[in-house]
Amino acid sequence: MNNEATTTETNTEIGGLVEPVVMRDFEQDLESVFGNKIKMEDEFCQNAWSAMANKIWKNTDGAEFAASFRYAGGVIADIRGEGSYMDWYCSGPYATVTNEIESAMKELGWTHHDYDV
Repeated sequence: MNNEATTTETNTEIGGLVEPVVMRDFEQDLESVFGNKIKMEDEFCQNAWSAMANKIWKNTDGAEFAASFRYAGGVIADIRGEGSYMDWYCSGPYATVTNEIESAMKELGWTHHDYDV
């Protein structure tokens, strides 16, 4: 991952964890498309967690998003406006993206890939 894309002087707190602001673009896009589903459907929250945990998402503008298991849970809790990252931590299979999430995020310029090991 490009270190420039993940470093910034301004940080934000999501679900009790502090992460660089550069990550907000993906989160805002996720919420704009799926915010209501995340607020209403626990099973969809599990799918959203799975799509973020241990995946790298890259936008056509060069922005990158990568989330730890904890951070992915914090994103869900923040969008729902309740709970903490622990409510969604390991709630589904990690690094697994449903067709629904993949298609919608691709329309916004986001594609995903696994970490190179």
